[in-house]
Amino acid sequence: MLDKSKVRSSLKRVVPSGIMSTARAALDNKRLTALGIRVEQQRQDMQYIGTQYGGYDVPSSILGSDSIICCLGAGEDISFELGAYKEFGCLVALYDPTPRSIAYCKSEIERVVSNDHGAKEKLRLFEYGVWSEDTTMKFYSPADAAHVSHSILNMQHTTDYFEAECKTPASLIVELGVSKISLLKLNIEGAEYAVMDAFNAAEILPDVVCITLDELHHEIDDGAQDRMEHLLQSFKSNDYLVVSAKSTKLTLVQRTVAMQV
Repeated sequence: MLDKSKVRSSLKRVVPSGIMSTARAALDNKRLTALGIRVEQQRQDMQYIGTQYGGYDVPSSILGSDSIICCLGAGEDISFELGAYKEFGCLVALYDPTPRSIAYCKSEIERVVSNDHGAKEKLRLFEYGVWSEDTTMKFYSPADAAHVSHSILNMQHTTDYFEAECKTPASLIVELGVSKISLLKLNIEGAEYAVMDAFNAAEILPDVVCITLDELHHEIDDGAQDRMEHLLQSFKSNDYLVVSAKSTKLTLVQRTVAMQV
């Protein structure tokens, strides 16, 4: 059987990274099309925030200083979170239980706060994961030790893991002390299915959702297509419109909010 990981590793050694990135993005876009994903509302206010790796398109006119942005999964790139704070001056809450990520986030937040003391109250790091129940979960390591992102669903089929506390969306809302989320970002290595189901079950419907479909790159098993289709159907059922679809990243806006601006 062909070992896809070995093929990808060999290609990385002989093909320039820029070409690899372009080719992968083209393939990802074909996969999005195959899933029936298309931009349903063209907006003039779309603004890309963050690096190519960590950033997302956002509808800027929907967000402002009173917005509440919750970002699940930080890793070692919080360019989106810091960029959103800089752009809108609003509360940005980060959630990640990975020790390496926690250390990185603390360092980056401290760097920003040293020059902007107001950021101390607006950039808030929560050192736990978000899941469908309040419990302790195993977070499995990536196959490449140089990478930081761990996965509850063990996307890369490894054996090493750490255990960490996880809380539900309802618990997140209570601890944050808010009743509404303006924007929810999810880059959580396959956990997005269970977590979005939990948000929907709790009737916590953010105005905007920015989400990475990790299984477009790393299918956990043969059920990847069904899982992604279920996720997309849940967005449709909750009246979200796709306003950006690029590579593995989607931005969706609730229809009532989208039509107001």
